[in-house]
Amino acid sequence: MPPGEYKAFARVSIRSSNLTVDFSGSILECWMDDTCIFVGDPKNSNAYQDITVINPQGRPTVVNGPKPFIEVNAQKTRLFNVSTRVNSGGGTFGS
Repeated sequence: MPPGEYKAFARVSIRSSNLTVDFSGSILECWMDDTCIFVGDPKNSNAYQDITVINPQGRPTVVNGPKPFIEVNAQKTRLFNVSTRVNSGGGTFGS
């Protein structure tokens, strides 16, 4: 993903095996009451495997948001350097 700030208004799905997604230098601003980044398939954890996500940074915008920044349902998934940004408007991620 190229460096920059991006607004996501729907879930970002990573659905492919043997893939590396590098978010270095980018911030994903999450405007949905849903998981911001979903890795794998919601119903079948065996559908995808060997996925690496590097340096994802998220900024929540939903006030008292109950949903997580990242959700994983895939085999052999690796997450490196996950971080979130503060939102002065009260936006939060849940778990």
